[in-house]
Amino acid sequence: LDSTQGIFLPKAFNSKLDFSKSIEFIFDFKITNLGSSDGRKEILELSRGGNDNTEGINIWTDKTNDNRYRVILNYTDGGYNRGETNHPGGSRNTIGLFDVNEWVKFRLIIDFENKKWQTILNSVSSSGRFDDFYDFETRGR
Repeated sequence: LDSTQGIFLPKAFNSKLDFSKSIEFIFDFKITNLGSSDGRKEILELSRGGNDNTEGINIWTDKTNDNRYRVILNYTDGGYNRGETNHPGGSRNTIGLFDVNEWVKFRLIIDFENKKWQTILNSVSSSGRFDDFYDFETRGR
């Protein structure tokens, strides 16, 4: 991926996702240059807006040094606490560490029905659960 480009689905598509089902994304990518700042590259954008606190899921990179980066999976329902004391509203998760110019086989499975997600990056798996109050559907749909 060059510059800050990644896979950006149309917001109209993101707003039509069926949150009672599962969805899966599979693709390969290679970061060839992290740039001179924090090395942020958008990999997959599934949110309703343009920042990390907007309802949805997004995946990006952060530079650890000039030759290495981490991949971050971020999700938020756009509503920190929403009146529920144990609802964080979202989560940021490091799902892999890679070298510049290394091909990454990426797989993301989002299972809304069972409130969980899983990633597999070059055969290394990460997973997590959405808390009981997490809900993409209730805001602005």
